[in-house]
Amino acid sequence: MPPMPPMPRAARLVALLALALATGAVLPGPLAAQTEFAVPLAPGQVRLDITPWWQSWDHRYDPSSPGTPTPINAYFESDSFGVASLPFLAPLQSEIRKASGQSGFTLDLGRTTAAMTASVRTIPIGLELGLTKSLAIGVTVPIVRSQVYVGFKTDSTRPGNVYWNDTTATAAFRGQLAAVLAALQTQATSGPAALRAQAQALLDTLQPYVGVSRALFLPQAGSAAGAGIAGRLDSMETAYAQLAAQYGDSGVSLPALTAALPLPDSVAVLGRQDLESFFSDPAGPMAADTFGNLIRTGIGDITAHATWQFADAKTYRGQLLFTVRFPTGSAPAANEFMDLGTGTHQLGFEAALANDLVLGNRFLIHGVARVGGASSDQIPMRVTPPWLPFAPVAQQAVIRRTPAPWAGLEVSPTWLLDDAFSARVSFGYFAEGAMKHAYADPADSARVGMPASVLDENTAVRWTRLGAGVTFSTVARYAAGKASLPYDLTVSYANTIWGSAWVPKISQFSVALRAYISVFR
Repeated sequence: MPPMPPMPRAARLVALLALALATGAVLPGPLAAQTEFAVPLAPGQVRLDITPWWQSWDHRYDPSSPGTPTPINAYFESDSFGVASLPFLAPLQSEIRKASGQSGFTLDLGRTTAAMTASVRTIPIGLELGLTKSLAIGVTVPIVRSQVYVGFKTDSTRPGNVYWNDTTATAAFRGQLAAVLAALQTQATSGPAALRAQAQALLDTLQPYVGVSRALFLPQAGSAAGAGIAGRLDSMETAYAQLAAQYGDSGVSLPALTAALPLPDSVAVLGRQDLESFFSDPAGPMAADTFGNLIRTGIGDITAHATWQFADAKTYRGQLLFTVRFPTGSAPAANEFMDLGTGTHQLGFEAALANDLVLGNRFLIHGVARVGGASSDQIPMRVTPPWLPFAPVAQQAVIRRTPAPWAGLEVSPTWLLDDAFSARVSFGYFAEGAMKHAYADPADSARVGMPASVLDENTAVRWTRLGAGVTFSTVARYAAGKASLPYDLTVSYANTIWGSAWVPKISQFSVALRAYISVFR
C-alpha cells in the first residue's frame, strides 16, 4: 500500500464536522480504552474492563520523508563509529591530528551494527460504576511492560583505528611531560633571554601530547597516526635533550624527558564488551547504562473518567466522556538511549464523544472524536538532536516539557451478524503539536552548549491507522433472558499505515473483555 499523505488541517476540521452532523454530535471523544461501543450502564451496575494489548515495531517514519518507514536502528549503526556519531570526541580527534602530523586522521571505533525491535505490552484493568441511568464514573490502572531489544556490537571484519589508552602504562610519560612543560613555561617567561624563544617553541610543540596522553583512546602502534606520534615524539625528545644541554651550560637544570608514550598494539581492536564499558563506565563521558535488552515493567498512567450518556434511542446512542490522566507512569530514563518508560509522566485530560448510529438491522457506525492536552513537567534529559542519540552525561540537565494539545478521530463501520456477533473495520487519525522543551535552570544552556529546543525536533505527531475486529457479546441475550452472564469479548488488530517523523510503524493486537455486574439497584 503506498504511503498516505497527511490530512490537511482544513480537511480534518471538515471530517470532524461531518461526523458531528452525521451523528447529531456537537462536541469531541475518548481515550483508547474508551473507543469501544458505548454500551450504557444501569444504575448500580459495574463494568469490569480488562483489555490487554500488544504493540510492536522495528520501523518508524523517516523525518526527511514523512510516510516512508525507516528501520529504528538507522542512527545506531555506522560504518565508521566516530565523531559523526559522537561529536564530543572531536577535540580528541583534533589533538591526535596535531600530535601525529596526520591532518586527515579520522577517529574510528569501528563499524557498528544494531539489530533493534521495540514492543509495549499493556494490561489496563478498569472498573466503571453506573450512578444513574445517564451517569457513570470509572478508573483504569494499566500495567505496562515496555521492551527494546538492541543487539549492538562491532563488526570484527571492519575494526577501528584506536584502542583503550592504558593509563597505567602511560603514567611515567604523563609525569615527565607535566614536569617538562612546567619547566619550559618558567624558562619561556623568566629564563635566560637567549633561550626563551626556543623554550616557548618547544612548549607549544609538546602541548598536544598532554591531551593525547590522557585520552580514553590512542591510535594503534601500527597505524599511520601511531607511527606519526612515535616519530614526532622521538624528534621532540632529541630537540629537548639538546635544549636541556644548552640550559645546563647556563647553570639551569631541566627535568628529563625520556619515557615513551606507549601506544596500543596494532592487533588490539575494540569489541562489543569494550563498547559496553565505554557506555557504562560511571567515570567515562557517557556514564549511561549498558546498551542491550532494556525492559521496564510497572504501573502506567492511571486514568479516571466520568461518562454522561446524553442519548440512547433506537437508532442513535451518544456519550460524553471526560478523562483525567495522572502522572503515575515512568518517563524514559536519561541514562538510557532507547528507554520507552511506562507512561507520559504528565497530568493530562481528555474530552471525548462516542457515537453509535444504527443504519437498518445489520449495520451501525461507531464514531469517536476526541481532544486533550497535558500539563508541563520536569525530568532529567540528555540534550541532543534526535539524529545523535549517544549524548554524553555532560549534556544532561533537568528539562521542563510542555506538551501541545492533540485531537483524534476514529470511525468504525460495523456489521451486526446476529444479536451476539459483530465485525468491524476501523479508521483512526491522530494529531498532536510539537512538545516544547526548556531548561529548568537557564544556566544549563551555557553548560550544555546547545539550546533545549533541539529536543523539540520531530516531536509533532500525526498518524493514520487501519484496523479490524470481531466482537462477541451476551449483553443483548442476557437482557432477553437468553444468557446467564453479560459480557463482551473483542479481538482486534490495527496497523499504522502513515506517520510523521519518528512515529513508530506500529502493529497492535488487542483482546478486550468486559463483564457487567449488578452491585445494587
